[in-house]
Amino acid sequence: GWIAAGPIHVSNGASTGSPGANFGLFGQLQAGFRETVYLTAGVRGERNDNFGDDYGTAVSPRIGLSIVRGVGPVTIKPRVAYGEGIRAPLAVHKYGSKTSSSERLANPELGPEQQRGWDAGLELLVGRRAALGVTRFDQRALGLIQVVRLNPGETPTRNQFQNVGEIRNVGWELEARATFGLIDASAT
Repeated sequence: GWIAAGPIHVSNGASTGSPGANFGLFGQLQAGFRETVYLTAGVRGERNDNFGDDYGTAVSPRIGLSIVRGVGPVTIKPRVAYGEGIRAPLAVHKYGSKTSSSERLANPELGPEQQRGWDAGLELLVGRRAALGVTRFDQRALGLIQVVRLNPGETPTRNQFQNVGEIRNVGWELEARATFGLIDASAT
């Protein structure tokens, strides 16, 4: 196995609504046992200028396990994985503003949009001639950033960007691939 780790730093103008400075650390371990069982585990910590001042560090773990087993001419690969990730808010989401008809309040607790979920699958390979795969996935996007009106029916309007939305994405993926002489065919 091996370990990868390192810092990430990206910066550009926060006043334009695009991402501000971003700093992160990640580490990952990949280990194999007898060329049959493979484990991947990692974590990423991230800070971003566009997170609310009270938010702190976003932590995103991941873990996966796969097994490779030959049965005659067929290779069987079952796998399972869980992971999390984020999308940082834009500068326009964090900071407040005021016009004659509305006021948008700053949000010191604003965090990144988060996605987390798992998938499990099975792949069958017949040499290099054919492959069939099936995957089941269940993912959830949490804390989606939406503008929330704080004083319905009143003027001037007062609103604030908040982490309130949620989406769930569940399903199956099927894929097949085959080679017939010079012809490669695939379907998803």
